[in-house]
Amino acid sequence: MGPGPVKLKSFFRRYFGLMVFVLASLIALHRIGGEPVSQHYFLFTEAGKYFWRHQSPYGVPISPIGLYFYSPACAMFFFYPFSLLPTMPGEFIYVLLSWAVFVYGSFAFIKELKLRNSQWYWLFITAQILGAIWATKIEIVMTGLLLLCVSWILRKKWPFFSALLLGMIACWKFQPLPALGLVCLALFTLRRDYLWPLGFAASLIFWFATPLVQYSFSELRALHQVQSSSLQPFLRGAVFDFDNIYSFFNASFGLRVAPEKTGLISAAVVILLTGFFSLALRRFYSTMKNPARETRAITLALGLGSSFTLLFNPISQNNAYIQIAPLILAGIYEIENLADKQVKKIGIAVMAFAWLILTFSYNDLTQSWLRPLTLKPGAVALLPILLLVFATRDFQKK
Repeated sequence: MGPGPVKLKSFFRRYFGLMVFVLASLIALHRIGGEPVSQHYFLFTEAGKYFWRHQSPYGVPISPIGLYFYSPACAMFFFYPFSLLPTMPGEFIYVLLSWAVFVYGSFAFIKELKLRNSQWYWLFITAQILGAIWATKIEIVMTGLLLLCVSWILRKKWPFFSALLLGMIACWKFQPLPALGLVCLALFTLRRDYLWPLGFAASLIFWFATPLVQYSFSELRALHQVQSSSLQPFLRGAVFDFDNIYSFFNASFGLRVAPEKTGLISAAVVILLTGFFSLALRRFYSTMKNPARETRAITLALGLGSSFTLLFNPISQNNAYIQIAPLILAGIYEIENLADKQVKKIGIAVMAFAWLILTFSYNDLTQSWLRPLTLKPGAVALLPILLLVFATRDFQKK
């Protein structure tokens, strides 16, 4: 075998996951360019136009896929500029920019974790990026910014910009808040850093207030009241139509929770997760002499927080599962740092099984007879359980 094939084989072994990810992304981007504009993109850009015309899009059926429920700042300051472009080029630029931010954020976080097996991350996330690109989901850029900004936090770099950007995406949609709340708890416990959490809270308030450039305070308050009044009935009626843990138990086991009780259950899970994480911080991570203690704690925070968002968000969508990225990275990171080879094999087996379900049970690429069982939340649930087992095991050793 000549030097050329040897180099090619070595290159493939080194970058096989990234190559599959990029190939799948190119296929999805090609499809975006050859089809009518996505209804998700149309909904958000139209909402931006409504806000700047001093009209409320809340409760108005401006798109066949449903209503606009999200913050005014999201449509006004992120999507509206894209609406000034021709529709198809605007959509393509938006998706390409979102993809680039996601890839850059992933690389930045992988670098901070010093992962040796990062190719498995790219392979794991491939099916999810396909669905997210085809649906032009805002979660692509949100997840990328989350990973990028947390990598800055780990490096103690650019705290102002990380707080500003994370406040922005949390204002757009509340999905990152569980993870960011645990990150704030870790920073306060391990670094005695209360300034960054305060800065993040101030950033969140700032972004919620930005529509005041167009609206009076009373008008903005009225907008949020209409937003809430249109969202709450939808949440109560749509719990079992989406890919959350309640839908999983209902579809797979026939265990149906009353929709009005889902909020109470979610709140109880938040309390339990926060209590466990706080205990782990004070009794284990704060006493570790390992210089990587902050990395381990913050990575665990991201993993647990993102898993809560995917599992307990009533309108968690199959094509928004790109938000699983921090959870996958946390799992790979913990497995790489295990000393017990037997436990490491179990961890790899659990993650491989979750990957199979998440990739092949159903998505926009592989429609399956398994779709009615809503298995994806069940596969996601395996990963935070894995993280909790690893954390508890370390705690017991300590």
